[in-house]
Amino acid sequence: MQFLILSILLLAFLNPAFAQISLSWETQDSGLEASLRGASVLNANIAWISGSNGKFAYTHDGGKTWHPMTVPGADSLDFRDVHVFDEKTAYLMSAGTGDKTRIYKTADGGKNWQLQLTNPFPEGFFSSMGFWDKDNGIVFSDPVDGKLVIFTTDDGGVNWQQIPPEVIPAAIDGEYAFAASGTCLITTGKSNVWIATGGAAARVFSSSDRGKSWQVTPTPMIAGEASTGIFSLAFLDEKSGVMVGGNYQHPDSIAANIAFTEDGGISWHLPEKNLAMPYRSCVGYLPYKDSIILLAVGRSGYGFSTDLGKSWQQFDREGYYTFDFSNDGHCWAAGANGRVAKLIISE
Repeated sequence: MQFLILSILLLAFLNPAFAQISLSWETQDSGLEASLRGASVLNANIAWISGSNGKFAYTHDGGKTWHPMTVPGADSLDFRDVHVFDEKTAYLMSAGTGDKTRIYKTADGGKNWQLQLTNPFPEGFFSSMGFWDKDNGIVFSDPVDGKLVIFTTDDGGVNWQQIPPEVIPAAIDGEYAFAASGTCLITTGKSNVWIATGGAAARVFSSSDRGKSWQVTPTPMIAGEASTGIFSLAFLDEKSGVMVGGNYQHPDSIAANIAFTEDGGISWHLPEKNLAMPYRSCVGYLPYKDSIILLAVGRSGYGFSTDLGKSWQQFDREGYYTFDFSNDGHCWAAGANGRVAKLIISE
């Protein structure tokens, strides 16, 4: 375990509550060599990560010890999303074409796994999943026959039901999602869900009734090429949200890579002043005491904002693909070659 030679002093004038506070990454040994795209944090002690070659790992002691494992029979799968609910219960979602895209669940802390759902469409490709609680969840696939494929469960994944395609707005030809960080689908409250897309169009599909009905909203985010679009969504509450993305083939490009909503995603707007935001694959509102740190990561580095995104401090070229945090602000990030790190906030 070692501290990266990286500790950024947050500027006090941005928010007096952040005076003399610094951020640093504490790198930890995950025991994995996989490309890690999934992260789920329960509390100060328990976190899970997931990635390629059927790999996942968990810690129950705040990252002092990670337990690397492989889901039996799944070593060809790429686990792009993970959700943990307690010491025993977790879900894994793999992303891949056809039957390579699946959902597994464990009820004994990863010793045994039950295959719950296999994508039934040869051209389908799961991108992200989310849960309102331990029993009620949702997962979606890239479009099949011009519509996103969406499944929900209300019994802890024993059964997954497909949402009727006729209630889902049509996709634009060449529109799809990015399974880059497990955060292109976000759930909040008891019934809200948002899905972000890219490629030919950067749009947001949303539902306020757990997927029974849907609407779609255009956004000003960069789009039009296969490598462009929205990669991650986050909401501070039911009204205030942020999206990040860009062009992963040109990660230093800063054109239209971040947008905001103040009306629950009915409309999205670029920041009033041009922010030098390069490509980012994951964003989130990190609680810290009585304040919020808006954090965004990508393979080319990461940055933060202490004023809800009006201004940003961009730093460090050593990037991560994804991160997650607990309700009380304990945060881990994960990335290439099994890299995992815990966020340290000090005064």
